[in-house]
Amino acid sequence: MYLQLISKCLLKNQTSVMMGRKTFLILLFAASVLIACSDKKSKVVSFVYGAHYDTSCAILEGEIYHYNPQPDSKDSLWPLSGAMIQSFDSTKTLYKTTLTDLNGKFTMSFFSNGTYSLKILKVGYQTIDVTNYIVDTGQSSKVKIILEKDNTLF
Repeated sequence: MYLQLISKCLLKNQTSVMMGRKTFLILLFAASVLIACSDKKSKVVSFVYGAHYDTSCAILEGEIYHYNPQPDSKDSLWPLSGAMIQSFDSTKTLYKTTLTDLNGKFTMSFFSNGTYSLKILKVGYQTIDVTNYIVDTGQSSKVKIILEKDNTLF
């Protein structure tokens, strides 16, 4: 299903090869994240890509949540503070690290175009790896992620 969606989007963008390539890569990234996620696993729930006013860098803004353990609460998600976000360049070298604030939000800037991998982790929660995050200076991305509790016994 996801591959059909990607193929349709790619066919619609044949007139602009560069735009078609970027659209294809973004949809491939989103599809790979969605396919990798199943019940009771940490997951990316939204990803938005667009232009940014500062053309010297690319910006990744994100929000990380976890499920509210109180079933009778009106809020099903709570912000997850203190989660670590690590970015790695194409050579698997650590590029940058940041933490979420009290509201579960983070910002990371990239000054070099390229393909990066992200790792989101917090003790007591499942780790999530996001691969093939494409960075283009002058562009911004917004992502929302839900981390599940890690029930693994050591």
